[in-house]
Amino acid sequence: MKQIKFRGKRKDNNQIIYGDLCIYDIIYFIGIAKTIFELRKNVFVPNVIWYEVEPESVGQFTGLEDKQGKEIYEGDIFDSPSKNKFYVIWFKDGWFIQNVKDKGIHPIQRLSEIASYWKVIGNVYENQELLK
Repeated sequence: MKQIKFRGKRKDNNQIIYGDLCIYDIIYFIGIAKTIFELRKNVFVPNVIWYEVEPESVGQFTGLEDKQGKEIYEGDIFDSPSKNKFYVIWFKDGWFIQNVKDKGIHPIQRLSEIASYWKVIGNVYENQELLK
């Protein structure tokens, strides 16, 4: 089964967290399970702590890992063998990579074709210096 999860930067302390995404109006939250389930009134319900996150920092897990086994998320940056840098985007029907120097949406290659050969070196939210 495909695992759907997200990451984002907490507003209160700038920590990157991983979990489920909830959008309420214009506020984004990522929830982390404290315990899997707890019993309330004879019904098992998830026990989740929700943290408000910066909307622009939210990235979805792609379901893929890089060459070192690190999970790849939307917005992750790769250093290619040619030393060009690329980042992960969702485009039409799948995950793609795009050169950090390109403006606009110009997907170059499907992420699945390079993911296990390249290494994630950061992401566009925390490592702006890698985009230069």
